[in-house]
Amino acid sequence: MDDLFQKSVSSATLRNARSSYEESGDEESRFYYGSCLVRTESDANINRGISLLKDVYSSTLNNVILRNSIEYIVVGYFRLKEYGEALRYVEIYSSINPYMAREMKSYINAKRITTGIVTGAAILGGAALLGFGIYKLAKAFTTDSEEPPQPAISWNDNQGALPWDDNQGATGGPIINEVSSSDEEESVCDQLTGVKLGSEINQWQQPITKYSNIDSGWLPTHADKMDFGRREWDRAHKAVTKVLNILREELTNQAKDLYKGLRIDSYILQGSSRDGLKVIAPDEFDIGIEFHIDGVHFEKCPVLKNGREVPGFCYLKVTDSKSTVQRKWEQLWKKEVFIIDDDEIYLSSKALHLKVFQSLIDKSFPQVKQRVTENEDFTISRKSKAPAITITIEMSDAAYNDIVKEAKRKPQKYANKIGVDIILALRVETDRETEFCGRKVNAPVHAICKWKEEESAKALHFADQEKNWLLNSVAYERFIFDVARNVTKQQYIFTALRILKTYLTKVKEDHIDRKSPPPQICTVLQSYHLKQITCYLILYTCYKYKHITIDGTQKALTYLVCLLEKCLELEKLPHFFYSNPSIVQMFDDYPAAPCNDQTYRYDMLMFVVSKKEALESLRKMMNGDLQLCRRSRQELDLNLVLAAFEDDVSYGDYI
Repeated sequence: MDDLFQKSVSSATLRNARSSYEESGDEESRFYYGSCLVRTESDANINRGISLLKDVYSSTLNNVILRNSIEYIVVGYFRLKEYGEALRYVEIYSSINPYMAREMKSYINAKRITTGIVTGAAILGGAALLGFGIYKLAKAFTTDSEEPPQPAISWNDNQGALPWDDNQGATGGPIINEVSSSDEEESVCDQLTGVKLGSEINQWQQPITKYSNIDSGWLPTHADKMDFGRREWDRAHKAVTKVLNILREELTNQAKDLYKGLRIDSYILQGSSRDGLKVIAPDEFDIGIEFHIDGVHFEKCPVLKNGREVPGFCYLKVTDSKSTVQRKWEQLWKKEVFIIDDDEIYLSSKALHLKVFQSLIDKSFPQVKQRVTENEDFTISRKSKAPAITITIEMSDAAYNDIVKEAKRKPQKYANKIGVDIILALRVETDRETEFCGRKVNAPVHAICKWKEEESAKALHFADQEKNWLLNSVAYERFIFDVARNVTKQQYIFTALRILKTYLTKVKEDHIDRKSPPPQICTVLQSYHLKQITCYLILYTCYKYKHITIDGTQKALTYLVCLLEKCLELEKLPHFFYSNPSIVQMFDDYPAAPCNDQTYRYDMLMFVVSKKEALESLRKMMNGDLQLCRRSRQELDLNLVLAAFEDDVSYGDYI
């Protein structure tokens, strides 16, 4: 045991491990570098090593790496003298090597006693970690080559019946462990201690599903199709990540060679797969390509309509002289990325999209395909629908296994066609003022290409489409949903949103399969509409009116659908992050645009037709498939929420 816990790696070994990690960044190099870091004398190195090993542990499909990652996490915590944490991981390790685990436990306890550090509370805690870890390790070391059955979702009340037949098992969602009633009394801030949020997380996140004992026996139509298995999720996001990483490398190299000053830094993960809101299948991912034009100076200019500002939109005016622009960024100038209007120079979002990035992506595809796999059953294609560039990845099971380096398995139900929506994101600033629970949000603000063809029904006709940019609010949205994933009350709202998304998607699919027109509610609403309404619900029930009780997913879904109903009644959905003064009850010092006679408000439903028909179809669903009681409209708290929303909608002028 002394060699395992006390022996340090040499500087040369650490340098080699770091070099390998920086060169490839694959799973093996991450594990090796992490295992070396935890065997150094530096607490900072050890903490970094633990973080790397935890990432590997949570995602690997390699049983040996899985086992060894846990072993070195134990070593890391031991060397930090965090013996309680070390013992928690020993408990996980005991499911695969009981003898070794007993030896490790005895060694750690002996050290704990001699140093006088008592961590009984830490040893007894950690039910969520132990539940997931022991399940994962136990299944990883079975001899059955098929995908193991997914763990059932646990409930606040162990006696509550699951909302599906016991013979069927769970729907494939991840474990949600018991949460005691005392957790409900904790403040939001208390429940977020030590939790990474918003821009601190740039990774795909598997969804969570949360029910309470009050939901026992309740399951809306299609809710059983909401979740998917861990292995299906792992395969999809690993394949996408590998393809996108190679694409980024190719784009970076081509941009450097072809366009002086154009620099591609990284991806910004966003959308449902990043926020943990994906439903039915992991077949869609969203990213932003963060890029810069080195040395260029620009300033934001508001988009105006009748002399009044339109929130969220802007033009980017270049303040460098024309001769400087032509000399420093000659190649981009030739592609009309810089356009002149009234003797001023602006960045053209349309030219960057069509003439630069779309071309770079097309030129990268042959190299991407060659580097990803030699399997002929792998294809990658592109289509453009402003403002996004959509790539489609198609692969056979054999190509899939080759891409993620997975051993051949028996046929499974995997997503063999995956879509990735790409937006172009130019970072213009970082918000270092806004706070949440006393912590800085540090939200990056990006200008994204928001041009539309002039004849498009969704074009802002008063804006110059050549140079139209949108100041993206996704960093704040990510923060809100990261909080929701970790706060008990909001987890019910989070699950309700996923249930509603699933329902609308499956109803639409069923009608298309029957060759009949889907209900209007399924065709007019997009995922971003539902996310905006959910943000309002979280604001009202968790921040503005904290006394409101959301003690189950059925109640959360009732509130969500009633808020959607009110939205369609009013035929307005003001953008949550633009001209919303109530948002300061969630975020301190949020830079909200003022709502006055100098600015407009942005209506998310402005391009939605058939709102009345959508409302009628929604009302039919509320007492039918969704099993929501109309009498709940008599609840004072619900009416308080609806009245608050109506007040927020009523003031100001809309575009």
